[in-house]
Amino acid sequence: MTAERFRDTRDIHSRSFEEWLGYIEGENGQAVRRFMEIDENRHAVLTAPGSRDAHHAWRGGYQEHIRQTMIVAHTLYQLMLDLGRLETLPPEEQFSFCDALTVLFLHDIEKPFIYHMSADGEVERLVAMTKVARKEFRQSVIDTYGFTITPTMANALLHVEGVRDEYYIPGERIDQPLAALCHAADNLSARALYDHGRP
Repeated sequence: MTAERFRDTRDIHSRSFEEWLGYIEGENGQAVRRFMEIDENRHAVLTAPGSRDAHHAWRGGYQEHIRQTMIVAHTLYQLMLDLGRLETLPPEEQFSFCDALTVLFLHDIEKPFIYHMSADGEVERLVAMTKVARKEFRQSVIDTYGFTITPTMANALLHVEGVRDEYYIPGERIDQPLAALCHAADNLSARALYDHGRP
């Protein structure tokens, strides 16, 4: 996606979840469409809560959480463009806005298949998943639907929720710029906008 195509921000907050998905181009855009064309996947993604009780814990909260992360990511990406920072990144750390949207689409993709809303409006757990099982589920989505994940996108998927203790090395920069952008977007949505968009 070119910077010019996405520079108009007048209606950024009114764009729907599916409109944001439409901005993912190329192979990953096709992968998103393949995923969303499966009725079970589509229903889960559009109706699931964003979490069990921490944030966006209502019917449709998951898609609202992802939508918010994409809005914030757009703002941060635009800031990096305006600062001229993107073009000065090392080649192995460069990324496109589509890369950021793809990471945000995938980063919690297991949640709609773990939680759902009961008939009486309560969040129910469908299945228990360990952290390892969640990563395996995400990888199966990547493989099954044909997502292309660059090394910097893989770094972002690993550190979208911040650098965990087992990866932290004093004096080293573990998370790359894409990971930092996606982490900021995810954290702001989950910790500041956690109740925004509730029906």
